[in-house]
Amino acid sequence: MDRTRRDLQHIALPTAASIVHIQVTGCPPDATKPAEMRETLNQVAHAISNVVPIYASDPTTGLPVELPPAELLSAVFTRGAHLLTTKLGREYDVLTVRRRKPGSKRVRSFAGVAEHLNT
Repeated sequence: MDRTRRDLQHIALPTAASIVHIQVTGCPPDATKPAEMRETLNQVAHAISNVVPIYASDPTTGLPVELPPAELLSAVFTRGAHLLTTKLGREYDVLTVRRRKPGSKRVRSFAGVAEHLNT
């Protein structure tokens, strides 16, 4: 893998939420309690969305496009951070976050959002 292009890589939001949960609490979400685990991932994804851009798959091209931050404020994550529904009812899926660009400033909360997803 070309390490110089890591800034173009996307990580699935549920995976990112799990990484952050592990970094903050020291353990993964409890998979033996699926409903509780999905709700935990939803809550962590919402917290992530306050500090890191969230992307969704463009329905035409399939490429990730950044969601407007204003839409994220009152949106609801469901299905273990696999789906986002806005206040107006618009649904987004195939949610991702981007890895941090080398040399960019680190996020200062949520454990550096797991060092911006393990640069």
